[in-house]
Amino acid sequence: NPWLNLKANLSFSDTHVVQDDASLGAFSTSQLFEDGEYTYRTWAGKVENTFEKSGANFMNYLTIGTQLSYQQRLASSESGAIGFHPEGTDTKLGFFVQDEFIWNERLTLIPGVRADFVNLEPDSAIAGAPSQSDVALSPKLAAMYKFNETLSLFGSVAHTERMPTLDELFSSSGATTTYPGGRTASLNLDKEISNNFEAGFGLSFHDVMSANDGLQLKTTGFYNFLENLITTNPDTGLATAVPYYVNVEKAEIFGVEVEGAYEAKYAFGNLAFSR
Repeated sequence: NPWLNLKANLSFSDTHVVQDDASLGAFSTSQLFEDGEYTYRTWAGKVENTFEKSGANFMNYLTIGTQLSYQQRLASSESGAIGFHPEGTDTKLGFFVQDEFIWNERLTLIPGVRADFVNLEPDSAIAGAPSQSDVALSPKLAAMYKFNETLSLFGSVAHTERMPTLDELFSSSGATTTYPGGRTASLNLDKEISNNFEAGFGLSFHDVMSANDGLQLKTTGFYNFLENLITTNPDTGLATAVPYYVNVEKAEIFGVEVEGAYEAKYAFGNLAFSR
């Protein structure tokens, strides 16, 4: 049935780590070296369907879906709650739609958009920390044109939004030599926003050194312009407390990646370079 290609899955994961017989307490007062317990308990579900439509010289695949996850995180040590590993719950509800249009087996266009509704709830032991809720919206458009069996060009533009994590919002720590005033929870973090661009080309060769072997080469250049980049607070050396994480107003990430792969009947290999 071209109108029904339904996929659904449910999952549950429970990871519990016990750290005991700690012996480095004499060298460091950090809770990292104390006996402790760390737990991640996650429920998740995903449902999606793909609708197929074809014509004389085109194929079209429309996928819509939703995804839900709920994660509970627990942690404790001999001296109590662990500041750098805060407890809490992370609830996400996402909706996505993507279309893949292929014309004449040469041009492929892939528009899509995803919306995530996120709620982060800290443990009651984190004093003065309210729950945090927001929406992250991420649209994209990708395209590829295949000139022949050897050469293809591709590119994409995407806007992505990322909510802070439990760690980034609620982590804290006491006074240290690098942060004499200690570090507090970062309750005023904004979500991270990025506009991403990439372009490149792919080369494919057959029967290079033996019959039915293949050599593929791919080169990609990318440029990402970020606003409100989330990062740890730089060392200030001040005696006053500072937030554990901060937003950097603007940042740029750019570079190039080159990938190569060879496969024959009795051997294969991959090589990648990025800068």
